Amino acid sequence: DAELMLCHSREHLVSLEAAARAAKAAGGRMFFPPGGCFVSGLPVADQLLTEEVAEYTSVRGTETYITAGSMEEARLAVGGLLALVDAALDP
Repeated sequence: DAELMLCHSREHLVSLEAAARAAKAAGGRMFFPPGGCFVSGLPVADQLLTEEVAEYTSVRGTETYITAGSMEEARLAVGGLLALVDAALDP
């Protein structure tokens, strides 16, 4: 996760892992809370919105969702990008 921590805090990554587990348990995608950020100290799963609730919420941030595979996808994306940069800079 060192590459992800170039842009995100360890706390944020832990929250995202918890959100991905909650999405897996729910069997689908879960939406971020209004504003798009988790409140420290509160269970992440309790802050996520179902698709039905997010659909009726017009507050900024609720359009972002997470699934069971989101963290693996994020790791692959950042790894691919950094590999591309390394290849472009390698003489």
